[in-house]
Amino acid sequence: MDGVGLFLLLIFFGTLALLSSGGRSRADLIARRHSDARVEATLYRTIRTDATGMLMCRRCGAESPEQSGSCRRCGATL
Repeated sequence: MDGVGLFLLLIFFGTLALLSSGGRSRADLIARRHSDARVEATLYRTIRTDATGMLMCRRCGAESPEQSGSCRRCGATL
């Protein structure tokens, strides 16, 4: 076999190896999508208030006015 034939054979087997083992499984893609959705939900979480306009702090549980934007007790962002 000459050099060109050997080179083409190596390219063929290399491509075959990449196609057979290189991709991610469907379960991996679904798990990544769920993880991304969970992170986005946490980042862009909105809390609904009642008619009084008071929010409950996620860190300490105290109630603070929605307009203040931070907890009166611990200073965490509401």
